[in-house]
Amino acid sequence: MELLFYLAMIVIPTFLALKELPERLRSLHRGCRGFLYSPVAFIIGLFTLAISEFAAEALPFLKWGLLGYNIVTLPLMDASTEAGTSGLTGQILSFAFLLISILTIMLFNFWEEKYFRDSYKLVVIWTFTHLIMGTTLYALPPIFCQGLIFKHVYDKYSVDHSYAAHFGTNIMLISLAFLLSY
Repeated sequence: MELLFYLAMIVIPTFLALKELPERLRSLHRGCRGFLYSPVAFIIGLFTLAISEFAAEALPFLKWGLLGYNIVTLPLMDASTEAGTSGLTGQILSFAFLLISILTIMLFNFWEEKYFRDSYKLVVIWTFTHLIMGTTLYALPPIFCQGLIFKHVYDKYSVDHSYAAHFGTNIMLISLAFLLSY
């Protein structure tokens, strides 16, 4: 069931948006200075996540979420071994899912930056849209804090720079999830 949800929410929209890939690559090139903010957003996100997880232990309702994790990371949650594949086949599937996750964030993080960084109210709305993607309630404070950093970059430079910061941060998060799945 989760795999069907993943196909409908991630794989199909990603492949439908592939025509935008050249422009997204140009946006990343134009905003490459935004990557300098990625480690800051990553560290603040991890720090805030640690505090949020501690709070979730005390307040179990904070663990509520549609899936309990972000749908983009579904394949990184060791889905290949759950599906009965292991060894080389499981490794190939995990790597293919990693590439799809990277492609997905490359294509869609730009639109998040374009539509949700004009105001702080939109940053709050953007934070809560992550619930649709399956994240838990305790993941919202780190997402919000990172959104504030991306808003700062957006205001100081441009949408291309905040896109690069957002994309770089998500690459770090996906890489961490991928490494922790082993």
